[in-house]
Amino acid sequence: MGRVLVFILIALMAVALVGCDGAQNVLKDPRDGKTYKTVQIGSQIWMAENLNYEIAESYCYNNDTSNCKKYGRLYTRDAALRACPAGWHLPSMDEFKVLIKTVGGEKIAGEKLKSKSGWNDGGNGSDAFGFSALPAGTWFDGGTKGDDEGFSEETVGTGFWGSTENVNKELCEMNLVDADNAPYFNYRGRGFGNSIRCVKD
Repeated sequence: MGRVLVFILIALMAVALVGCDGAQNVLKDPRDGKTYKTVQIGSQIWMAENLNYEIAESYCYNNDTSNCKKYGRLYTRDAALRACPAGWHLPSMDEFKVLIKTVGGEKIAGEKLKSKSGWNDGGNGSDAFGFSALPAGTWFDGGTKGDDEGFSEETVGTGFWGSTENVNKELCEMNLVDADNAPYFNYRGRGFGNSIRCVKD
């Protein structure tokens, strides 16, 4: 009877841990079978790795397929809107803002979200919540010619697409850079490519 009680208590503790900040699980994308770590941060559940689902208008950094394995793919605005698997979605600006507030606010959120290694010039983060943002670079018009034209420098920064549009039909993006612990937000149109972190519905 004592052993049964101990087993039940252990099981209850394990269930409770799933709801804690930083608790990780796995998402399997049914479209191609790839798996991704996920992480709960506050009330939100995020992919803890960049999406690497190949669709039209998605690219590997520097057109090198090994970079897709390392960083996931870079998606144009239009590709981003259809890239997340069922049950997951591109985060809105409001959802980005909730994430930033949960990890400590705009002044320090970048440091909390960035990975512990890979960033240029002492720009590594603490990865305090398991989000593990990598410096995946970005893409802009001209980056599909088989060389590095059209790609921003890796190790320096990364951008994540959001779903919120402005009046010009540009999508919001959250950017993290090596030289600053604060994220910044912008809107980009069809001529740009960013990484994607889907958030659970």
